[in-house]
Amino acid sequence: MTFSAAEAAALAVDRPWAPPIECLVDLPPPPSVNLTRRLYGPGYQKIAQWKHQAGMRVLLDGGLKKLSRMPDRFEATVILSEKLCRCDLDNALKAVIDYAKILELIVDDSPRYMRKVTVEWGEAPHGARLILRSITP
Repeated sequence: MTFSAAEAAALAVDRPWAPPIECLVDLPPPPSVNLTRRLYGPGYQKIAQWKHQAGMRVLLDGGLKKLSRMPDRFEATVILSEKLCRCDLDNALKAVIDYAKILELIVDDSPRYMRKVTVEWGEAPHGARLILRSITP
């Protein structure tokens, strides 16, 4: 079941015992954060291309209406495929979390909202899998 941000926030306040909101997004292998250090070099083009591919992947998987938004605090798990990703675990994290903000799945990635991040190698059919889970304040 998917809730709007307002409904999810109301549930969190009215029923703190309710199960957390979860969201799973499959994405293509993300670019390394090292590419983001140059604003208009070849890395900028790779990041723009990845965002386009990620958008196509989200559409193929049912679009934004299928995805739940985190109304407040959340934790994130990023799973990367060793077969498909060519960067270090920590270098892939920034692009994935920033893309969740672009999609408005999260309010922000500041300490106020993002309370925990886990990144690991594992099963990600398209290269990367992002799992967001709301947590009670």
